[in-house]
Amino acid sequence: MNRSYFGKVIRILIWPILIGIGQFLIVAILSFIFMQKQVNQMKLAYPSETEQQIIERVNQLDLSVPLNAYIESHMIYVILVNIVFIIPILIYQYRKYRYQKQKAKVSSPILLLFAPIVFCLLFHIPLIWLGVRYEVMITSYFCILLLSEGIIGPIIEEYLFRGIVYHKLKELYSKKNAMIFCTVLFAIFHGNFIQIIFALLLGTILILLYDRYQDIKIPILFHSIVNLTSLLLIPHLQNIYVPITLLIFIISGIIFYMFCFTQWRKKY
Repeated sequence: MNRSYFGKVIRILIWPILIGIGQFLIVAILSFIFMQKQVNQMKLAYPSETEQQIIERVNQLDLSVPLNAYIESHMIYVILVNIVFIIPILIYQYRKYRYQKQKAKVSSPILLLFAPIVFCLLFHIPLIWLGVRYEVMITSYFCILLLSEGIIGPIIEEYLFRGIVYHKLKELYSKKNAMIFCTVLFAIFHGNFIQIIFALLLGTILILLYDRYQDIKIPILFHSIVNLTSLLLIPHLQNIYVPITLLIFIISGIIFYMFCFTQWRKKY
């Protein structure tokens, strides 16, 4: 019994682990190609030195900025791999494990579009007041970044966590516990402390939206708008006077309360 239980848990965890490893390997391959190019250029500059001496010279260089620029310039290949391979696999698994339920009609669609924006504002404005600074993304590959972070990323994460992991967790736990565990796993999947807290709050909303509508497109849309807001809007708020951001914060709180009230006043 215990062996069967742990086997099921491993089969659940293997999905986010494999996706994480897959994304890491793509970036690792790009990093290896970049470093190999640096080694080849150094060989031309120092033809009399050995391979080991060339590698030591390259390792002494601070290549973090050009490496990031190289990865950004080749991000389109990461996107293509995700579109061609990873997303179709996740969609297939989602269709395999999801429960067939009638989809609920979306209530207050306008609020649904504004809710992710105000949610993002409610979280980040207090951090700006506390001195957290956000980088304004100025790069020639910004459109590719928007595509990757604003569309492809949410599609992958929603099919992975709300689409696959959540349904698999419901095979082991009650719906409530499955929702909690799914949200925690989604949060852990994100890097630092602030991102984990943000993902924990966001994941709670996403799982509630999916449970209410039984339509994966709803959390994908919400998640996508949140990410786009974080990229396009939040960095510019740090240059606005505090009284104005306070007014934005209050209005956002009212809109978000209206959203939550219309969505879950009867069910939860």
